[in-house]
Amino acid sequence: MDEVNFITMLRFFWLDTSALVKIFIEEEGSAEIKKVFKDFHQNIFYTTEFCVYEYYNVLKRKYLHNQLIDEETYLRSIFILSTYLKLGTIRYNDTKDSFESIFLQTRKIVKKYSLDYSDAIQFVLIQKGLLETLAGESRPVLITSDKGMIRAAELENIIYRNPEKGPFIPE
Repeated sequence: MDEVNFITMLRFFWLDTSALVKIFIEEEGSAEIKKVFKDFHQNIFYTTEFCVYEYYNVLKRKYLHNQLIDEETYLRSIFILSTYLKLGTIRYNDTKDSFESIFLQTRKIVKKYSLDYSDAIQFVLIQKGLLETLAGESRPVLITSDKGMIRAAELENIIYRNPEKGPFIPE
């Protein structure tokens, strides 16, 4: 019997709030995110606590104010994300940098690109901790539909994909 060698390249993805929402709520770009997300055994997903809190607020608005989702979808979406975080399907990127250091770096990004702190901290964290050691095709890919984030990613030389613009992972 011939020996079979399998080489599976892990892909690292950074999910901003717009990407988190698209995983659980059907909207433009959801199909593209779900294609990537279903392969969670070879794809590793990161986000920030800020994005998770913002995600909960987006869901609340969609449920209470805009009535775009029903109560079952609202509660299921909160529960499933919480479960993914507990299981490590979606992770937070740990860094040894101090809070003060991260804050100062985040403030620079805020001023440089006119982003809010919740968006800007992602650019600091995506380049810190475990993710800062990755290179080439292993570099983390920011998944976002936010125009400000896309502009900043281009200027910061961060790989990004906008799920609203079609497929971004080769079939």
